[in-house]
Amino acid sequence: NDRYWGTPAVPDEVVFQAADAPSLVDRVRSGDVQATQFRADADDLTALAAIGSALTVRTLPEPALVQLALRSDDGPLADLRVRRAVAASLDRSALRAVGTDGGPAAALPADSFARAPSQPGYRATLPPDSPAARRDLDEAARLLTEAGYTRGEDGMWARDGRPLTLRLAAPAQVAPFGRLVATLGTQLRAAGIASVVVADGGAVPFPPGR
Repeated sequence: NDRYWGTPAVPDEVVFQAADAPSLVDRVRSGDVQATQFRADADDLTALAAIGSALTVRTLPEPALVQLALRSDDGPLADLRVRRAVAASLDRSALRAVGTDGGPAAALPADSFARAPSQPGYRATLPPDSPAARRDLDEAARLLTEAGYTRGEDGMWARDGRPLTLRLAAPAQVAPFGRLVATLGTQLRAAGIASVVVADGGAVPFPPGR
């Protein structure tokens, strides 16, 4: 009460509670909690907006990102042209949308190796002519043809009778990697590149092609 003439009151205590996002949204709506912080997806943002102007919502990006590493020491990805073709086959905007589950971080492309897009001083350093700059299936097809691959009637690439197959590994039990691996496999297949998902606990080495 700004008009109170006495000594301003202070809280007796601050209580921190852990709960899942839907529960926290409900508690904010009911007035059970006065402030909350959690990783929001599209549904959470919609629910928060429905509470109305009495609630102030601020986006606080975390200094973190998800990287896709292409193994280049052996296997099909040892060929630079194949690595570039894989990069050109991916829709990074769609991967961000899946990885963030439609949350606000979907609008933060990580186009730099040095800093996360939420960190001070971030600036994009991805060259505009990089195959990762945008999805280009024609360029991917050109690169794979140059690398000696041919596309079969089934739409899949192969060389010397062996299909181009990549092994994808990620800790599927940790969000958002499970969703990302599934979307990655779908995008690769649309480009004619087969893939298999292998379980990854973080300590098991995998054969070439990972």
